[in-house]
Amino acid sequence: MLRFAKFSLPALLDGALIIVVSTIAYLKSPHIKHIPLDKFAHFFEYAIFAFLVHRSFSHLSSKIKPGTALVMSFIFLLIFGIIDESSQRFIPGRDANILDFLSDQAGAVVMLIIIRLKQPRETGDTAET
Repeated sequence: MLRFAKFSLPALLDGALIIVVSTIAYLKSPHIKHIPLDKFAHFFEYAIFAFLVHRSFSHLSSKIKPGTALVMSFIFLLIFGIIDESSQRFIPGRDANILDFLSDQAGAVVMLIIIRLKQPRETGDTAET
């Protein structure tokens, strides 16, 4: 239970927060002249979410390889983003916005690339001596 609270609960809570904010009717994001702050918010929120989701998948089992956790995270974040953005069509004053979805996915992909680059390289037994 402690393992779940440490590794999976943060991702679940962040996902729940995304859903709650997505269901707020008539929510308007701040906008500074010619700077779409909402796209930056989408990018950074999904970057954080990607970190937490990957951390959760990486600790589900010791048998999950780093590459598998990355692929699982990417697929989950892609599906979550599609559902999140699509469901906003049904919220008064909200709409499904492809640019929001692309900002979400850009943040997630950038974070997953950073995670991949920081992972130690796997070496085979074919090293020369």
